[in-house]
Amino acid sequence: TKTIAITVSAVNEAPALTIPVAPYQTLSVTEDTVLSISGITLADADITITPSMLLEVTASVAHGTLTLVSTTGLAFTAGDGTSDAAMTFRGTVAQINAALATLNYIGDGHFHGADSISLTVSDLGNTGGSPLTDAKAIALAVLPINDPSLLTVPEAIMLPISASEDTNKTIAGISLDDRDIVMTPNMLLEANLFANNGTLTLGSTTGLIFLEGDG
Repeated sequence: TKTIAITVSAVNEAPALTIPVAPYQTLSVTEDTVLSISGITLADADITITPSMLLEVTASVAHGTLTLVSTTGLAFTAGDGTSDAAMTFRGTVAQINAALATLNYIGDGHFHGADSISLTVSDLGNTGGSPLTDAKAIALAVLPINDPSLLTVPEAIMLPISASEDTNKTIAGISLDDRDIVMTPNMLLEANLFANNGTLTLGSTTGLIFLEGDG
């Protein structure tokens, strides 16, 4: 009887990210609303050999920010896990899965359109050899809402204004804003101006279309 000793050397297995949507699917969310994404998981067969091995995850988004529900045990080299456009952190598979259990996304203020969450994981070459990685992307569609227009009138104008009879009175400082112009710069708005006992003249009528009066 003879005994032959055999040593089985470890081979670095690649980590694997799983996302809750197929590559052709898009998640939808309304502008200025938080989207909670559940079902992102990380696996690495090498943890059976090295349970406490650390992996590195990078998460980023182009037009918004991301927040992790848990950061327990994670070590960040970029961002801190709260309202980050991009973050990079290290942790064990268990710690990373706890962090990614729910990932919250919110678009930049008043942004609407296409966005994408990018996720990349590296095993840092823990069991020998070059680091192995996996990457996934989650496509997003941020749906627009109609933000109200904002008319600003200086406080002084809100007080009674004195003017001599049959004399022009210049009123300055009135302005109009609408946050939707961030995404639709050429959008048109309609303004209605009237005076109870007199007439109004605009300082400029360039580019305006009149439905009543001529400015």
